[in-house]
Amino acid sequence: MVFGKFVAYFQPEQKSITSRDALLYASGIIGLKLLQILFENNLAQLVTEYSMKIRTAVSSLIFRKALKISPLELSNISIGKIVTLLAKDVYSIDGGVTFLKDTVIGVLYILVVTYTLYQKVGVSSFPATGVILVLIPLQLYLGKKTTLSRIETAKRTDERFRLIQETLNAVKTIKMYVWENYFEKLIGIARLKETDKLKVVYYLKSIIVILGASTLNLSFYVLLISYIARGYPLKAEVIYFVQQSLFTLRAYIAMSIPLGIGQTADMIGSMRRIQQFLESKEYHRENITMPSPNEHPVVYLNQVSVTFKKKQILKSVSLNIKEGLILITGNNGSGKSSLLKTILGEYPVSNGEKKVTGSISYAPEEPWLFPSTIKQNILFGQAFDKKRYEEVLSVCALTYDINQFEKGDYTIVGDKGINLSKGQQARVTLARAIYRNSDVYLLDDCLSSLDNHVNKHIFEKCIKGYLKDKICILISNNLSNINSVPTGNILLIENGSTLTLEQQAGALDKRITYYIDEETERFKRESYLLDDFEESDDEVDETDTLLQNKKVADREINLYHETKKEGGVLWSNYVRYFKFIGGYFRIGLLFVIFISSQACLSYSEKIISLWVNLEPKVTKMLENNQTNSTEYLGIVGQRNTYLNIYSMMIIGIFVFFMLRAFTTFTFCMNGAKKMHRAVVKAMLNTNMYFFDTHFIGNIINRLSKDFHSIDEYMPFLVLEYIRSIFSVLGVLILVGTVNISFFIPAGLLLVKLYFVQKFYLPTSRSLRRLESSTRSPIIGYLNSTLEGVAIARASQKEGLLKIEFDGHQDLYTSVFYMNQTTGKFFGLILDFFGIFFVVGIMAKITFFGEHLGAGDVGLAISQAMMLSGVLQYIIRQLTEIESVMTAIERVLEYADVELEPKTGRVLEIANWPIEGNIVYKNLTLKYKNDDNIVLKDLSFDILGKTKIGIVGRTGAGKSSIISTLFRLYDYEGNIFIDNENIKTLSLEYLRSIISIIPQDPVLFSGSIRSNIDPLSKYTDTAIWAVLAKVHAKHLVKDLNQNVTDCNYSSGQKQLFCLARALIRGNKIVVMDEATANLDPETDKLLQESVRQCFEECTVIIIAHRLNSVMKCDKVLVLDAGQIVEFDEPEVLLKNRNGFLYKMVRDEGPL
Repeated sequence: MVFGKFVAYFQPEQKSITSRDALLYASGIIGLKLLQILFENNLAQLVTEYSMKIRTAVSSLIFRKALKISPLELSNISIGKIVTLLAKDVYSIDGGVTFLKDTVIGVLYILVVTYTLYQKVGVSSFPATGVILVLIPLQLYLGKKTTLSRIETAKRTDERFRLIQETLNAVKTIKMYVWENYFEKLIGIARLKETDKLKVVYYLKSIIVILGASTLNLSFYVLLISYIARGYPLKAEVIYFVQQSLFTLRAYIAMSIPLGIGQTADMIGSMRRIQQFLESKEYHRENITMPSPNEHPVVYLNQVSVTFKKKQILKSVSLNIKEGLILITGNNGSGKSSLLKTILGEYPVSNGEKKVTGSISYAPEEPWLFPSTIKQNILFGQAFDKKRYEEVLSVCALTYDINQFEKGDYTIVGDKGINLSKGQQARVTLARAIYRNSDVYLLDDCLSSLDNHVNKHIFEKCIKGYLKDKICILISNNLSNINSVPTGNILLIENGSTLTLEQQAGALDKRITYYIDEETERFKRESYLLDDFEESDDEVDETDTLLQNKKVADREINLYHETKKEGGVLWSNYVRYFKFIGGYFRIGLLFVIFISSQACLSYSEKIISLWVNLEPKVTKMLENNQTNSTEYLGIVGQRNTYLNIYSMMIIGIFVFFMLRAFTTFTFCMNGAKKMHRAVVKAMLNTNMYFFDTHFIGNIINRLSKDFHSIDEYMPFLVLEYIRSIFSVLGVLILVGTVNISFFIPAGLLLVKLYFVQKFYLPTSRSLRRLESSTRSPIIGYLNSTLEGVAIARASQKEGLLKIEFDGHQDLYTSVFYMNQTTGKFFGLILDFFGIFFVVGIMAKITFFGEHLGAGDVGLAISQAMMLSGVLQYIIRQLTEIESVMTAIERVLEYADVELEPKTGRVLEIANWPIEGNIVYKNLTLKYKNDDNIVLKDLSFDILGKTKIGIVGRTGAGKSSIISTLFRLYDYEGNIFIDNENIKTLSLEYLRSIISIIPQDPVLFSGSIRSNIDPLSKYTDTAIWAVLAKVHAKHLVKDLNQNVTDCNYSSGQKQLFCLARALIRGNKIVVMDEATANLDPETDKLLQESVRQCFEECTVIIIAHRLNSVMKCDKVLVLDAGQIVEFDEPEVLLKNRNGFLYKMVRDEGPL
């Protein structure tokens, strides 16, 4: 209203408004603008703080729920989905709350503007308001559709995250299987499904935004037509009152309400997913009754049965123990691990009686280590007791190992303990359980990955010694351990059942006697060369205390370290992003569309100005009754021409708005797909050093939240930034057509904004990078916690985990708050600069604008207000683009990692290698960033078609030998296969001719068929044949059955891994602790299968069970990375002072 009065002052021949009134109106415009700036910026800050608090609270709630979720629900939901909730869904709250606020304010503005328009133009305002009221419900309907599409998109995102997480966790195995291309394709398909759903969201959002951007132009047009049709002349005061009133709504109608609908739809979709997770069934901790001082703790089960996933995994289990050791044994899949989880309370009891009194410690079959120091992994929140700590290290045979590390027990453990051997991982996990002073210790086959010497030490010193006054329930199939325990302390579980308590008390379980006797006889037959089994006087030397001179940095260790770059985002990153989008042609096409769109918009504004200047002439001739004159007819014809041109411009605006939005989103989405493909390809083809030095949490963060920014925000930012640039050009041209001197204050404004953003951008850039790097620990910590949640519950350390998670989140939130606050303050400064620019234009017009027409004045001031706003918007968008470009920079950093060399020869010899001879010559291995030499100048020959056993203490370097054979790490020296130096061979070719049964039995999500033959090279008949040979056929009903629906034990998983190796039919086979998780009966069957199926192959067997290597042609003994013995087992066993002799003697019956 004030603006309209000011413009009316310049109407020709008007007398009602004086120059003093004009000054007052000008001051009123500036004052109201200042109040608006202060109100909107402070409100935005308050809403940001409010949304941040909500997001932080929801994130904490998700983490706390994750600690309580039941095992069944966790298996159904998947870890990947929970990570998605915290990595992506919670961030929709920030955008949703902010835009929800703008939507509410926008609705209030609409009501106020509708009323003021009615007061000014009467019923002519109703059609304009009707257009707005019709389009908003349409936008709401599209917003509802967006919500549904967002939920579908989130499901596809979960699937992609799950695949990425699964792939990264097993990347070493994937490389040795040469399955990189397969998993790249799988992830690519998941990404394509995700982007297909995301495309629908994009297009729905585009339509919502376009409707909003076009609404005001259409409303203004409809109001003008209605006003003219009612016979009213177009006065400058009326036109610019209407225009400014609608301009007030522009930010809300064109941006806030459409985006608010889209963002709110995203938030609703995310909140539904979060709500669904929060409503999942919880794990209910059983009330643990602590025994009175005169009572013993007890574990009592009487005919207990357990059902999991509608499958009965325990049929009838009975157990009653008040003190001492009980060893549980049985075949793979018999229910041993399920029994311990039932005692823990992880699995609910379906039938039977159960009573557990006393505190519990738990060590799982698969080691669980979290990214921290070895010491913190052992203490796990317990108070440090030096005496107990060193005793635990000694009885767990860790003192020697820790003293070998440069930083001792301050050595950082990588994801899943990747920088420790499997045996070291198992012992650290065991030490954590033992350090906690509990009444009951549940140890789930945690000694299976240890060599016999270390196994014997731990079993004697720890299990039978240190825990002698405690209840200790140990799962083991190790014959040496079984033989060293009285038969009455052994419980055999078979097909989910044990003897009843009465049967256990009344008579010896004959099945145990048979089980032990058969295996003992087999052991004696296989170690016949030993004259006797003398008791060994040699023990693992664990009497030394920890070395005290380890140099540990005083500064706090940054576990989830990410290198924070300094300075601006490199221009090359912008260039690469635009190349991903489509290169110069597509960028050029975008520019043509944007230029056409802006031309329609700017020319429509100019037409209004010309129309307003023309209307006084029409009015004057009507008043003078000159309607029949040629001049009047010419003026009316010109007015009709303006009306026709304006109508065409309105249509052009809608068409080009639609076209620019769709093309921008399509091009940016294609760029994001290409970038994702490049990063995944790089991750799968980089060397293993990368995964040794980068936590999986960091990688997942970049492939989740960073890609969320690239997918969701970058298309909109590109669209708005290019649109704003051309909008500024259009405004400058329009202002210049009024008075060229207006370029001077515009130029000054540009200079001021340039210097302000020059000071602000470095701060914003650093804060954004810091925000990204402090977010990684949140994702990594959640991922690690979910993998060890059963241990946390057993240790009752949920409170500690909550505190540590809150610490990570507080750090991130503080950086996020600082980033948002500085951004809001920067916006406030820009708004003040914009006010100064408008003041300059109005002063020029007020004091020196007598010659200007009302239309020109209205055009100049309206465009000046728009220019200041658009320039500020450009600076903000530039800041946002650079912020999102840091995400692109971080993603491209992973796309540029060093790749494994794929070049090399592929021998054109059928079925190569022919003989399978392997020669190691002067081989030395040292990992990057580590001064320790893992393998020291090894030289040995393996004749083709022979079987070589490799044994040695845990951490001696056995698996490292295999790593060099697969060229997972660079090494010094040479390895020859059939006289061919493997360094000259193609890496893919080399790995394809070697079969591996890895140390960790990994089954990937999918069918049995895809797990054994993912490349579909073999027939179903061939797959069934290998399943029969490895005695796993009874575990499979259908090759297409999903492995996630089957609760396979570790030993059963290992059988499928053996089937993978067997079906490939290679001449060289590596078995890396392949039988560690097998029961003796299955181990016996498996050894027989290996002898039959791999009779014509060169077989390298790494084993802790010496009976697995006693029939090998030669045995290689490693100690501290050096060969200490290598000969036929008969020769080595004749040396009573030899390493192998002592190891076999230690494993023998005592």
